[in-house]
Amino acid sequence: MKKQQLVVVGNCQRSGIIHYLYKSKEFRDLYDCKHYANWEMIKNKESIPIQELKSADCVIYQPLREEHGIYSTDPTVENSIGYFIKDTSLKIGFPFVYSTYMWPLYQKSSGGSVWVGNDPNSNHAERKKGSIWVGTESIDELLKSGLNVNDIIQLYNENKIDWKYQERYDDSISILKDKEKNTHVKISPFIEKNLSKSLLFLIPGHPSSLVFLIMANQILEKHNMKPLDREEILSYNEISVPDTIYHNSDGVWRFCQSAIDFYNLEYGQEFLNKNFYINKIKEYCNLKK
Repeated sequence: MKKQQLVVVGNCQRSGIIHYLYKSKEFRDLYDCKHYANWEMIKNKESIPIQELKSADCVIYQPLREEHGIYSTDPTVENSIGYFIKDTSLKIGFPFVYSTYMWPLYQKSSGGSVWVGNDPNSNHAERKKGSIWVGTESIDELLKSGLNVNDIIQLYNENKIDWKYQERYDDSISILKDKEKNTHVKISPFIEKNLSKSLLFLIPGHPSSLVFLIMANQILEKHNMKPLDREEILSYNEISVPDTIYHNSDGVWRFCQSAIDFYNLEYGQEFLNKNFYINKIKEYCNLKK
């Protein structure tokens, strides 16, 4: 029997979802899959796969707004990805899953001066000297109060810095839920219920294997197929997604005790690295001089 055609369009998260979808025999027996990285097409100004989209029996995609032109998934944008998907195709949208609240502060790019502790699109973003600075409010407040870097490190060692975890969590979850208004896959309820129980994020834009499996199961449900058991997960980073910022070999950013305590995590000690954040505090304070 000839297989149906599946097209998947999204960022790097598409690979994790596809990995678990193809652990389902029902799914892999049904589809031949072609997948495309939307960010690579945009960056390289590549043509979109028009014929593949036109012939696809199912399209799984991360929504892109109309301002992305031909790369948009909005069907009202002429000659776009969404425009060429045939009406009879099964269309399943999944959100870009992003967390900024599991770590007290971090750099957006390795060796760069852009710092992120919250979503850069949130109301907490502040532009300084041409860069976007987000989520460093806690350190800024301490510096403005007259404390120096050694004082701040002492507070860090005593676990007395308010990293505004609740505010950052609420903000990120709100943004995710807003994205999910335009997707069929909804992962925010699972995150809210399971954040303290299971490792869900390796780094801000890289969910763990468990998140990918839950999203894949929702897609299988759309096909009336049997969901995958959690026993299918071989490791928290089964597809070996790299840590593109700090290059930890396991792909996981180091944890801070304050986050473990705040979220009452049942995990994290294995990723704990106190000195990592001491060095980051020093680095940020030096940038503020």
